[in-house]
Amino acid sequence: MTVLVTFCEASADFRAIEILVDRVLHEEGPDWLADNFDTKKEREAFRTFKGESDDRPFYDVHDVSRHFAKLEKDTGSKVLVPHASFDGRRLPKAMQVYTILHFVRALSKIERVDGVLIVVDMDKHGKEGRAGMDKARAAPFVSKPFRVALGCPNPCREAWIVAGFIPASSNEREALKNLKLGFSLPDEPHRIHEAGDPHKVIKKLTNDVRAREDRCLEEPPLDTLATRGKDAGLADFLNELRREILPLYARPA
Repeated sequence: MTVLVTFCEASADFRAIEILVDRVLHEEGPDWLADNFDTKKEREAFRTFKGESDDRPFYDVHDVSRHFAKLEKDTGSKVLVPHASFDGRRLPKAMQVYTILHFVRALSKIERVDGVLIVVDMDKHGKEGRAGMDKARAAPFVSKPFRVALGCPNPCREAWIVAGFIPASSNEREALKNLKLGFSLPDEPHRIHEAGDPHKVIKKLTNDVRAREDRCLEEPPLDTLATRGKDAGLADFLNELRREILPLYARPA
């Protein structure tokens, strides 16, 4: 079983990550994996998301100090995070991701860790936030025995949901029309703030039904999600999963 330590902001973000990871593994993984990845029980036999608990299978990306404190209490030893300057630049998100990776490195000494998923909303930081996360991942470690996939929703996870929104009824078509935008939001989801509060936008489009929200990521072809979500960071995340997580399932020749 592959263990994926997951950091994100909330349960809704984790659900989006879970859907996308499972889709890439199922649709683009090796045949032996795809043939045994249909049911929840089968999926859990091949991958597990590691977080704070079984009921919360992710770590809160904004509460890393608490995670460090618990790890130090459990192990009885202090975890040191070396200073990092990132070429003297104050890159958004860089120190946050750098600290997370040191936490996971310490965790990997006592628990199995195969891969790490770090998904953080870019909010107003956009490309600079992505650059900061990349810089942190590239920082030298004594050892880093795991792969790291970064997700950078731009500006937020809701943009990824909108990228997969395809109206399935007259009510949904009307809800999209009532946003009264001069552009197609599903085709330019990175502009979601122009439609108002992202949480409220999603509620309007999905009638506040979680299953309908999930379908936005479950149903459209991955190529459609990537094309629509290119500027929202969705295409990059799918490519991160292909590059960093899929190789964990490569069998020796």
